Amino acid sequence: MFTVLRASRPVRVLYIARGISEIGNWCANIALPMLIYEVTHDVSATALMVCCRFAPSLFSVALAQLPQKMGIGTLQAMRLADLIRAGLFVCYIIVDSKWSMFAITCAVSLCRTVEMPCFYSLLRANTNSINRDVINNSFGFLQNLMMVLGPVAGGFVVAQFGAEAVLALDALSFAASFWLLRDVPSVIEVNDKEGISKNEKNRTAFSDLSAKHLAIGFLLIDISSGVAFGSLNSLLPAIAQLQFDSSSIQYGFLQSSLTIGLLFGNTIYGRLISGSDCVKSYCFVTYLALGAYLAFGYRYASGISFIFLFIVGAGNAIQDVLLITSLQDLARDGSESISLFSIRESLQSVAVVISTLLVSLFTSIAMFSILVTGLGVFSIMMVVVFQLNYLRKM
Repeated sequence: MFTVLRASRPVRVLYIARGISEIGNWCANIALPMLIYEVTHDVSATALMVCCRFAPSLFSVALAQLPQKMGIGTLQAMRLADLIRAGLFVCYIIVDSKWSMFAITCAVSLCRTVEMPCFYSLLRANTNSINRDVINNSFGFLQNLMMVLGPVAGGFVVAQFGAEAVLALDALSFAASFWLLRDVPSVIEVNDKEGISKNEKNRTAFSDLSAKHLAIGFLLIDISSGVAFGSLNSLLPAIAQLQFDSSSIQYGFLQSSLTIGLLFGNTIYGRLISGSDCVKSYCFVTYLALGAYLAFGYRYASGISFIFLFIVGAGNAIQDVLLITSLQDLARDGSESISLFSIRESLQSVAVVISTLLVSLFTSIAMFSILVTGLGVFSIMMVVVFQLNYLRKM
């Protein structure tokens, strides 16, 4: 986090604007389901709203190219997405139809789908590879921190003032992000000579090998491990309910272990991982996280189950930073960077859909271990194939 404070002004502004908009996103996760239930009194409507949130991401590749086709720059696309969302969150308060809420939810998700690839491309353009991974890690820490604080803050405001107050604050947060981003210059590639010198091993590998094949390998591992780790979002409450009497307490404990692990992974990244070979480090932390995932599948009821989830969270946080940095380094320009990250957005949504469908098969404790084993082993095999292919071409 302190690295960002020493970074250039555009990066600092991006960091502040990102934090403000992220806490708005996570606060909305608390307010929106409650608001739509107040309007419809139908639990299935809340589930449909969740589908509306993920649907646009499935078409991220096409949507992310829209600003370029319309002649809108990367920064302008981000600011426009913030401005539209500020208005949409005000509309949430006004409308009283569930179909209007579904349409607004799709529009909000569409804005985020366009924004995220633009954000990573803009960050790439304002950093060089001498500190890009550390900057990405700082943003990862911020996002994970907002994931913890956002729902807590949102829940407090909902309890005190109602869901409408949270949505009004969300609108203000996106308006503030729109205003702050005015100080970020247009996308200009920074001088990367020092970065190339420091990260010569990574650069040599990325130039000697097919960047396309490397990017495909990274993204395939991301979706396979994403299915495995994403399944925990649904499996943890089910396990707590079936295995433990005090399910809410146990679920909270397990979920906290996972979240604290994410923050810990970002905390140790700069000391242990930064500057190392991206591919080897990525494979190692993925093995570590998947190994802990498999161990949790067999020892979920033991007193050390929280340790396995902690390792999963830490590995997942580091894995994410290495993936983002690698894709930024592999991209030849801003347009290619947007394409790579839009593909990643789509694959992440596919992973959510697949993990949700697989979790629907979960009917018993015995089925839990089978499901975790299958997902974990398949993901490990994907990493092995990727690593062997990488070593063969080196």
